[in-house]
Amino acid sequence: HEKKFLCLAMYFNFNLASCAAAMAMVAIFIASRIDLLPRLVARSDQDAGDGVCNTLLVTPIFLLAVCFRYDLFWLLGCHHRSPTVFVDKTCIHQVDEALKKEGILKLGAFIRSSSRMLVIYSDVYLTKLW
Repeated sequence: HEKKFLCLAMYFNFNLASCAAAMAMVAIFIASRIDLLPRLVARSDQDAGDGVCNTLLVTPIFLLAVCFRYDLFWLLGCHHRSPTVFVDKTCIHQVDEALKKEGILKLGAFIRSSSRMLVIYSDVYLTKLW
């Protein structure tokens, strides 16, 4: 389930997360050059420590933006509509056969009203007999 979540998170949030990480990288670089952030010097004869601050700060910013984009926007007061996602194991009942059949029969209506489709599957999916 974690892999599918990460696939969806990357699909929906990668561009914004990349922009946020790039802006953070530029801001950290400028802040370290004007001595607002400490420069971590790797060797005494070289000034190569700026990469350490970027690695320590930019990677978490990217991951937060990928995994929690809509939550972060909501906390910042930006209440825009998030995409509607249909996940078969969540949206179609998996135990009650009557409800499962009803959910499968309604798939056409959901697909008809969709503008895009993204299929995420694993090797297990390909070995199931329907």
